[in-house]
Amino acid sequence: PLSGNGIFQALSSALAAPAVINTLLRHPDDGALAQDFHRERVRHTFLRFARTGRDFYRLEQDRADTSFWQARQRWPDDQLAHPETAPEFLGLKERPVLAGDRILSRPVAVTSDQPLGVWHVGGVELEPLLRDLPESAERRATVLPERVQRASRGDRQTAQHLTAWLRHYALL
Repeated sequence: PLSGNGIFQALSSALAAPAVINTLLRHPDDGALAQDFHRERVRHTFLRFARTGRDFYRLEQDRADTSFWQARQRWPDDQLAHPETAPEFLGLKERPVLAGDRILSRPVAVTSDQPLGVWHVGGVELEPLLRDLPESAERRATVLPERVQRASRGDRQTAQHLTAWLRHYALL
């Protein structure tokens, strides 16, 4: 192992398990959604850390031509572990989310660095802020601050978190 990250990932996965199990037992109509939620997150996390490990192994240059290092420097694929481009908002998509003690389907903001989506920031759902955004940056600069103020209900810290998130994805 390259780090103690396996233990962290096991504990992290365990935090979502009760909601998945609760959904399977108490809301069987959403069972497939709960299974998708679990499967997507395990796969995403596994590949992210496998690619990070691969990149770590690629730092070895002196013995890179040996089969031992080549196998590790090529696995699991050649996709970037972390995008080299500026983070980008890709759109809204319906995805399974962890909502209290169960898994539900909700619209989330899918981004280049968060492909599973972001449901809320600072306790505020993103979908109402991002629905039907104007194409022009000038128009968004008028619409989004109004939406942020309404959504944050006068809470300055929440408004700051939302504004920072919107700026991070060049929406403001």
